[in-house]
Amino acid sequence: MRKPRSLKRTIIYSVIVFCLLLIAGYTILLVDIGERGLDLANEVRLEIEQQAYSKKFAINPNTPLPQYTNFETILGYEALPERIKEEFPPGMFESKVMETFDPEDTDQLRFIYPWQRPDQKWVYFIFTVKFTSERQALFVEMFMMAKLIGKVSVSVFVIIILLLFIYLHHISRSIEELQVWASDLQLDNLDDKKKKFKYKELNQLADLIYNNAKRIASGIKREQRFLENASHELRTPIAILKNNLELLEYKGLDKDPNFSSSFSRMSNSVQNMQHLTTTLLWASRKSASAPEPSTVNMRELINDVIAENAYLLKDKSVLVMKSLTDDTVFASKQVLRIVLNNIVRNAFQHTFEGEISIHNTEDSFAVFNTKSSEGTSTIESYGLGIMLIDQLVTKMGWSIIFDDSDSFFSVTLQLSDQTTKES
Repeated sequence: MRKPRSLKRTIIYSVIVFCLLLIAGYTILLVDIGERGLDLANEVRLEIEQQAYSKKFAINPNTPLPQYTNFETILGYEALPERIKEEFPPGMFESKVMETFDPEDTDQLRFIYPWQRPDQKWVYFIFTVKFTSERQALFVEMFMMAKLIGKVSVSVFVIIILLLFIYLHHISRSIEELQVWASDLQLDNLDDKKKKFKYKELNQLADLIYNNAKRIASGIKREQRFLENASHELRTPIAILKNNLELLEYKGLDKDPNFSSSFSRMSNSVQNMQHLTTTLLWASRKSASAPEPSTVNMRELINDVIAENAYLLKDKSVLVMKSLTDDTVFASKQVLRIVLNNIVRNAFQHTFEGEISIHNTEDSFAVFNTKSSEGTSTIESYGLGIMLIDQLVTKMGWSIIFDDSDSFFSVTLQLSDQTTKES
């Protein structure tokens, strides 16, 4: 299973990558702007020379072409150096845009600015930068500019990361507050636990958690009321059945060979039902005292539970494997019977072929049953419901573990140390 990613780390890594891309992009952009600025500066310089010559030429057409150090003026395309003519055909200069000539095998960089005189002749103003002098100084200046850009970029990057950590820490504290608040929600304090947070999204999430918790609490309360009412209502018919069984026993029906077996099963069922209603009442009340504990022989109890549910395996190709010990525990026999009965009944009811393994140790009880295509044991298939079993197990201080794999289903009941020590 893929491990969930941390939202905090994902945000940090995303911002770091974004900042690095932003810095790299702006660095490339600034270098390009620097080169464009250099071209523009030289173009302006050549344009100034062209305008000065144009004014003089308008006054005196015989004005000589200006010539300075690193600057020359050439009249006519044919007079240009051969290397320049090879690089730039005549039509390229008709756009009257400055061109840059930078051959790799020379140490010179030339900026060529074309201008067409009133007499329709072309004049080329050329500014030359030598690598050993101006160009070297230019590269040194560009290197210093890049170095400055690097320092500024690193400083901005560090500031952004620090601000990000501070902001994420602030947000994570709010999320942790939401987590603590949600963990502290209990059935008896829901009305006092409504809380407002700093961020709108967290308030929406808190409202969702709170409303779901209230719905769950309402369902649990309805179930508790149902258990209480059902247990109370069942007491009367159970008492009537018990009294009638006692009357039949008084008349000797339990001694009749034709009815003794049926009478025994009826008596056991009524007794178990009476214990069940008492246990349900106890499970639904927080302040009620636990049923009276006693010393219970695990082998005898497990065998009784298996016998009670044996009818569920009729006409099934299921083999029950038992590995039982004579260990005794000190606990409520009726509660232990209800839990074990649900575990065994679920295994017998939903296994159609294969094996069911039942074993116990000094402090545990476990059932393993193989899965088949016709039916499977699941947590939802328990008669009393997983919630009620959890209530019984939790109230007794025990624990229950469900293992639902592809090939088998197992349930392990772990008894408390106090239960085994008392025995």
